[in-house]
Amino acid sequence: MWTVILLLALAPLQDSPDELIRRLRSDRAEERDEAGKKLADLGAAAVPALEAARLDKDEEVARRAAAILRTIERRRREAEERKPRRLRSAALKDVPLEDAAKDVFGKFGASVKVDPFGINVQNAVTLELKDAGFWEAVDQFCQAANVRVEPQMMLGTRCSALPISRPLPWPVTFDTIGDVRVIAKLTVMGGAGDNHGDVTAHLGAAFAPWAVPRRARIEGVKLAGQAVEEHPLHREFRANEPDLPAKPELLTLAELWRGGDCVKRAKLDGVRTVSVEGTLVVTRDGVEWKLPFTVRGLPVPPVPDR
Repeated sequence: MWTVILLLALAPLQDSPDELIRRLRSDRAEERDEAGKKLADLGAAAVPALEAARLDKDEEVARRAAAILRTIERRRREAEERKPRRLRSAALKDVPLEDAAKDVFGKFGASVKVDPFGINVQNAVTLELKDAGFWEAVDQFCQAANVRVEPQMMLGTRCSALPISRPLPWPVTFDTIGDVRVIAKLTVMGGAGDNHGDVTAHLGAAFAPWAVPRRARIEGVKLAGQAVEEHPLHREFRANEPDLPAKPELLTLAELWRGGDCVKRAKLDGVRTVSVEGTLVVTRDGVEWKLPFTVRGLPVPPVPDR
């Protein structure tokens, strides 16, 4: 029994940063690789030992330590990308809708455009936000005011203000990654051709003003677990495009990715909703970041009549 207790007590020491650095010197490649993975997983706790090892006289140890430090920094930055950068609070009680919208989103530096059709702009809004990110504020405002961010905007090409409209019966499906929202919809091919009933996935993204990247694209898309081939019309966004405002208050990108009519509707028979997953790749400050996303609850549209 004492042997078991001793082994349990020593177990944490076996994976300490110093011990793992020692294993980087192993003659066995498998042991060196395993130690490197464990050091990367330790994250910030391993940085002091790795900084020292980066100056090691053993060039192989120094090279591995430097590579692991880069991996840790990349993971840290990607984790930061998944968090909202700006948090705001607000306390509204019985404030007219349009004034409430300007108050809440003005705190983020974003303009709003309220579509008066079907909305009484004098409706009173009561809302309390505490340290909310931009998209959380959008969701809470829409719920409190019984409005929604216009779905057409979410898959539109450009938008300089946040358009708020009356509630509509069809859902908008999305995944939020910090200050970015990935939006998805499905369409079904009609007509009399062989591709009748094929399903196409459309993906767009909406960036808060301060989160607009230099470049953006979507890759590695799977619909209902099935890899989907990119359509030739899929695009990569570049910030120096001539039609992009110098300081957009809100940037939305349509058709940032589109699947090429390759998912047969028969494979989705009896399925009401599916998930679509992929990776949003953004470039900021010359560095490319890969942000996985999953949009759940995507409605599968019915097959149109021939």
